[in-house]
Formats: sequence, structure tokens, C-alpha cells
Amino acid sequence: MVILYCDPYVSQVNQHYREDVILRVTKEPFEGVKAVLGRSVVPFANCSFTKLVIENAEAINFEDISISFSSCYIEKLEIENITSGNITVTFMRSVLSLAVMKSKELKSVSLSNNIILSGVFVSNVHRVYVKLAKANIHLDEFQNDFDFIDFQLYLKQAYYIYNCEDIHYSTDWTKIEESIPLNFQLAIHYGGEVADKFTEVKDACLTSLTINGSSSGTLRMENITVGCWYIRNFSPKEDVSFFYVDVNSQPGESSKLEIHHCNMDKVWFDNVRFDRFSIISPYQSKLSKTNFTGCTFPEESRVYVPVENVHYPDKRTESYSKDQYELFLQLKNAMESTGNAYEAYKFQVFSLQALQNIRGVSWQDRSVLALNEFSNRHGLSVGRPLAFYIILSIFLYILYLACLGRFYCGGKFDPLLVGHYFSFVDPTHRNDFLVDKKELTGGSLVVDYAGKILLGYLIYQFIAAFRKYSKKTAS
Repeated sequence: MVILYCDPYVSQVNQHYREDVILRVTKEPFEGVKAVLGRSVVPFANCSFTKLVIENAEAINFEDISISFSSCYIEKLEIENITSGNITVTFMRSVLSLAVMKSKELKSVSLSNNIILSGVFVSNVHRVYVKLAKANIHLDEFQNDFDFIDFQLYLKQAYYIYNCEDIHYSTDWTKIEESIPLNFQLAIHYGGEVADKFTEVKDACLTSLTINGSSSGTLRMENITVGCWYIRNFSPKEDVSFFYVDVNSQPGESSKLEIHHCNMDKVWFDNVRFDRFSIISPYQSKLSKTNFTGCTFPEESRVYVPVENVHYPDKRTESYSKDQYELFLQLKNAMESTGNAYEAYKFQVFSLQALQNIRGVSWQDRSVLALNEFSNRHGLSVGRPLAFYIILSIFLYILYLACLGRFYCGGKFDPLLVGHYFSFVDPTHRNDFLVDKKELTGGSLVVDYAGKILLGYLIYQFIAAFRKYSKKTAS
């Protein structure tokens, strides 16, 4: 084991350690040393470590003790025992295999343009900065500098951040780039010894995003794309906003949104493309007071799957249809609170579709719901009742003429029959609009009466769908 002591402003360059290294930050080397603004206090460049432990057991009277690693390789990193509250650690264009940084006294951790082989775990740190730039993330360049690593085996770039005060994650691209075949994953967990104050994720391209816990500060995510998005046990105390969120899943891959056991009352979704997720799974969560503005939602109710595990969408409980029904009612109420009549009406239709599948609903109600679904999709479709009206009216009119013996008149076409069609489709027409009453048959009377009922119903369904935005959505 090698023990190193920090010497202020003395660079460590091209040092390669095969043994475990302990970097001890003590106060003696800093006595009488003046801080130099803009310079790293303990810089490492082009160094490699099998295992590096950074520890500090005493408070140090110094403005800012910055420890930096540039173009370094660290197979295993541990930072846990820190006492002085003015220590910062920075990694720039380095390769980290497994890094665990856990100390509520550690002032900040900054990671810029690094490659992660296993994962970075940061816990209870005051400030965390993760920055990535396209110009500095190229595997071929890293491969040249670190030729002993096959980077194609380590495309997963995972950052796990637990209970940190300030979190900043940003990149300069939001779409999957061919030159950057890396899968960036971000997991943020709240609730611990260090209370969070502010979290910002901006201009990020993520294959996976996880948010968990009870946040006490402000959370803002803007202009991001995500493949799978997991929000679990989330209950924010301050405002949370998600602005301009899109989906970036690869062809053949399913994109998932999971909202499980969450209270989303203080959450604002703005311009989120929910319609591009393959599965949306809100489960045992409050959504009726969530603010949705400018969002696009799926057109099919089958996308919403309230199950306990989003990775097993077919594993459903006995109350699945009821859970789905309650979910759509919550979303309908949320849409109404912002005046979004279109989406509110759509979720009302989805709720009626789910109600039809709930056990305990009487067969009469099921029949009414099925008929409304078939005729005009519970008032959502204008074209369906109109098409049914035209097809059915022509069929009934031909059948009516056949019952009277007027459909085929020796091969001669009677143009007056076309005009009489419009009298037939009028639900208030007289029985003898075409022939005298003495010429009517039992079959013609049955067809005529059935036509008045059926066509009148379709007219009502057409008007109901046509007026869906001119009335308040039903409760």
C-alpha cells in the first residue's frame, strides 16, 4: 500500500500505481501557504490507480482544497472519510471504473467528459456537477489514450446520485449521436442526511432516468430526451418542472414511463411527448392536481398500463380495469383544471372504455357502453355515426322499396325514388309519403318504424359528438 500526502500546487504527472493508494489530506502541508486563485491545489495528470482512497481526518484552514484528476485512469475510487468542509474533487476526461464518493463534509464533486466503466455513486455531497460535451466524448480518442481498455464493452455510463444538496447535470446534445454510442443513465434519489435544495438536468440525452424519494428543494429538468423514465416513491415538497421532454428510444426498443407510489401535486409537465412512450404506467399515484400544459398524449388507452412492475405489463391484478378507470378520471380532472377540453374529453372516453371491463357493472350498463363505443366512441368520433347513418339509411331504404315492390320496376329507373330517399331519412315523415296507406305492407311498416328509431339514434349520436367541445365534459 502506498500513502501519499497532499503537497499544495505540486503536480503529479505520469505516475502509475499498481498497489492500493491512500491520499491523505492533512493540515501540515497547508500551513503558511497562500491560496492561488484559479489553480488546482492538488493536480494529477496522466496517472493510473488500481485503487485510490482519499481521506481527511482533520479540519484545514485553507480557502479551497481542490483535488483534480485529468486524463487519469482509476479502477476503484473511495472517498468517505472527510472532515474538512472545503475539499472539492474534480475529474476531467478521465476513466473511472467504480467510484464511490460518500461524505456530507465533501464540498463538491465535478465530473467533466469522463468515461465510466461500472458506475459512479455520489452520496451526501453538497454539490455535484456532471458535464458532457460532444467534442470531448469520442471513444476512438479515449481508445488511443487508454489502449488497455476495450471501450466497446462499456457503453453504459451510469451516474447514481443520492441525497445531495445541489445537483447539476448537463450536456450539449439531446439526440442520439452516431459518434457517441454511449448509453447515459442517471438516477437521483432524495431523502437523507443532506437535504436537497436545487436539482437541474438540462440539455441531456439519457437512455434511462430514475427519480426516487421525497425532495425538499426545487427540481427542474429542461430540454431532455429519455428512453425509459422511472419516477418512484416521489413526493416533492417544492415545485418540480419537466420542460420539453421527448423520447429517444432506438428502433425495436420499447420506451417506458413509470410513475409508482407518487404524489405529483406539485409537478408541472410542459411540452412532454407522452405519446412517444410505448408504455405509460402510473400506479397508486396522485395525478389529479398535476399541471399538464402543451403535452401530447397517446391516442389509444392500451398504452396506459397501471401495473406494479412496468417491465411485466402482462402481470395484472384483478382490479386492473378499475385502476385504469380511476387513472383516466384523475387525468381527466387534471386536464380540466388547465382548460384542456380536448384531452379531458379523450380521457373521459378512456375511462368509459375501462368501466366497461370492470366486474360488477351490470349487463345493461355494459350494453349501453358498448353501443356508445360502437356508434361514436363515446362522443369522440363524428365520422363514425355519420358513416353508419349513410350506409344504414341506404340499406333500409332499398329494403323498404323491396317490401313495396318498387325496387325493381321492369328494369325502368324512377328518378323520383331518389328524391323520396330524403323523405325516408326524415324521422318525422308520414307512413304514406311514398304510396297510399292501402298499399303499405307489414314488412314495409316494420322497416319504416325500425328506420325511424335507428336513424334517429344515429342523428343523436352525431350531434352529441359534434357538440363535444361546446359543453362541459360530463363528470
